[in-house]
Amino acid sequence: MDPFTIGLAMASTALSAYGKLSGAASQGFADQAEAQNTVSEGNITLTEAQPSLTQAQLYGINAETAKSNVGILTTQAEIAGLGEDFAYAKARLQKGRIIEQGRQTLATQRATFAGRNLDPAFGSPLVTQALTAGRIAQDLDLTDAGAAVEAADAITRKSSIINQAAGAQGQVVSSIGQQLGSQLKAGSQYERAGSQFGRARSLFSKSNDSATSGVIGAASALLSGASSMGRAGAFAGGSGGTAGTMDVGGNSYVAFGA
Repeated sequence: MDPFTIGLAMASTALSAYGKLSGAASQGFADQAEAQNTVSEGNITLTEAQPSLTQAQLYGINAETAKSNVGILTTQAEIAGLGEDFAYAKARLQKGRIIEQGRQTLATQRATFAGRNLDPAFGSPLVTQALTAGRIAQDLDLTDAGAAVEAADAITRKSSIINQAAGAQGQVVSSIGQQLGSQLKAGSQYERAGSQFGRARSLFSKSNDSATSGVIGAASALLSGASSMGRAGAFAGGSGGTAGTMDVGGNSYVAFGA
């Protein structure tokens, strides 16, 4: 084979090997750049997930606080409800005292009238005793009315506290729902970050495979070119001879046998 053909074949082989190396390197760099960008996105996603997780913890604290409020308000409502029974019990005690005092007053009046030789069942003594009995009955009615007012006030307070407890219970449900929502959001963000990191690992692995593939391809091209030149007699010595062809790097060239 003549020197020109040998040089041309060697140059073609070198270009083919360089092309394989260059292409593999370019693909590897592109994969690495994309992998680095994906890692950055994964870190950003993790950063975004942390506030969601913190928010979920705050919602959990709010829910526990609201639960405590429900318990306190429920106890207060029960205590307020006892005010109704207390009002009627106090009224019964007061009425007993009024009746006893009234009885003693009437007894004293009758004794006084008798001591003055007046008939307690006739005239002024009778009117006086009737007025006293009327005042006793009036005091009993006022006591009952006061007890009813106190009982109604106790019932109102109890109802108000129960409404507050219901609102606190609603806050518990709301906080738990917000907590679950934040936890799901954080979980989704962590899952997304994991997927991004997995993709980054795949891209880094692909970059390494591209580099390895480029080296193997370049070596294969060099070996293929050397083999083709060997078959064409490039290394057999001599010059001139019969014209022929040889394949190098996928291209066909004129070669001269020795």
